[in-house]
Amino acid sequence: MDNRRRLFTASCCALVTNAIAASIGADIMGDFEREFHLVKSQLGLAVSLGAVVGVTLMFVGSAILDVIGMGRALWIAFACHVLGVTSIIFAQGFWSLALSSLFLGAASSMVETLINPLAATMYPEKKTHVLNVLHAWWPGGLIIGGLLAVAMTHLLALDPETSSAAALSAGWKIKIALVFIPIALYAVLIFGQTFPKSERVQAGVPTRVMFRETLRPFFLMLVFCMLLTATTELGPLRWVGPFIRDIAHIQGVLFIVYTSGLMFVLRFFAGPLARWLSPIGLMIVSSVVSAIGLFVLGSSSGAWSVFVAATIFGLGVTYFWPTMLGITSERFPKGGALALGILGGAAGLFLAYVVSPGMGALHDHYTERSLRQNLPADLQKHILDSYTTVYVVRDKIGEPLEAEINRTSDRIEAERKRAAAAVTPPKDEEKPVRKSLLTRIADVLPQLSPDQQAAVRAAFAAAQDPAERARPHAKGKITLAMGAPEILDQLANDDQKITSEGLEVANRTGACTTFRWIGLLPIILVVLFGAMFLHDRRRGGYKQEFLAPSGS
Repeated sequence: MDNRRRLFTASCCALVTNAIAASIGADIMGDFEREFHLVKSQLGLAVSLGAVVGVTLMFVGSAILDVIGMGRALWIAFACHVLGVTSIIFAQGFWSLALSSLFLGAASSMVETLINPLAATMYPEKKTHVLNVLHAWWPGGLIIGGLLAVAMTHLLALDPETSSAAALSAGWKIKIALVFIPIALYAVLIFGQTFPKSERVQAGVPTRVMFRETLRPFFLMLVFCMLLTATTELGPLRWVGPFIRDIAHIQGVLFIVYTSGLMFVLRFFAGPLARWLSPIGLMIVSSVVSAIGLFVLGSSSGAWSVFVAATIFGLGVTYFWPTMLGITSERFPKGGALALGILGGAAGLFLAYVVSPGMGALHDHYTERSLRQNLPADLQKHILDSYTTVYVVRDKIGEPLEAEINRTSDRIEAERKRAAAAVTPPKDEEKPVRKSLLTRIADVLPQLSPDQQAAVRAAFAAAQDPAERARPHAKGKITLAMGAPEILDQLANDDQKITSEGLEVANRTGACTTFRWIGLLPIILVVLFGAMFLHDRRRGGYKQEFLAPSGS
């Protein structure tokens, strides 16, 4: 394998690493929510905080990439990948989860910073096509990660309703640890290899000209379009795990696998399509199709309608990210790595701080509104009162004692099931509601030490204190209260049924409405890309700018 092909293969493998981490990350979002007691808006913020370092590296790294060298940059990405996967396995809560995501965000950004100018430099005559082929391995990696996540779910028999907390915790950690495999592979591929200087450096374009290119109005318009294309493509995929489960009760990662399969195949045909339609024309068609896909998805109610929506959505978003990079590299080659880095960095920043928490907040808002409209007022009050009690008790006893209570309760429940099975063979039943913290405490209190019993009693006394119950976080919304499935355990049987059905409808409403809001963005893109297409047509069509090597 020659040097150019080996470096391109390593670039694809590094991108696969990013994608596997993202795919498995989407699959285990619900595990983070459950284990760390987060609502969706909090979870979206926690997993997005890594973007502050990642985007900074993308902006700064792309500006100094020619100084540090492409090879050294890829080794930095390798180190961040190793640290990211290792530290996320040991996360303990919101802040430790956010801290561990910093490393993965940095790794992802460094990979994106260097592989695009590297590919453009090695294949200057067919940038849009090669960048689409390179980024075919993003959905390729999503497929691999999604299949691994599904396989591990079935192999380990993981079920949020029936598996123990310890089994669920071990399961998501095993899944994310699989990312170590592609990390090792791309390290082997780049070991001992020589990396070229960038296209801009070879052409002798000064650094000041590179910076000046990024201030041109058309480039700034492309950056704005990149925010919308990235949101349309990657925003839904970030939340597809919990949202698709809300809509159709299927594992959301299957949506990722299917749409990624479409994208993986179709991106190899980007070159002919871009020559036929022009890259800008390809963006117009993609915007129309993706809008239709999101509105169909936002009106889905079952597995088949989700499948139809996934097909349309996958076709629509296939060419967004790589073709935007190709347009930028072909129209602004003097902008070099900086132009490509600004495009990707701005998109990453927008996804992290606007899209991910924003979609979570939209889901929470429409879920809350649906619950408020459909649940009886006295039942809402009872749920919120129960949540407040659970919140204060949990806060006062602390995580170590709560973990001990959960372990003891799990052991007692396992012994009870074994004893019952020995007398009467188990029958197929509805999945039981997970026991609340209050019920678990009642089960295990006699088996706790005197000091632990005293701590529990003090916590229950605090839960009756009006000042404690009035604390802002203790006064949760219905969505926050229902985020703890244990609340159902505090209700009568009829109320449990009403609440479960109401929550199911509310979650579906929240997910579908959020998808429809995102579906408005590609409609805006049709207008913007249409204006660019007409502008190019008046000037004789789409034109690529080429840079000749210095001295040629």
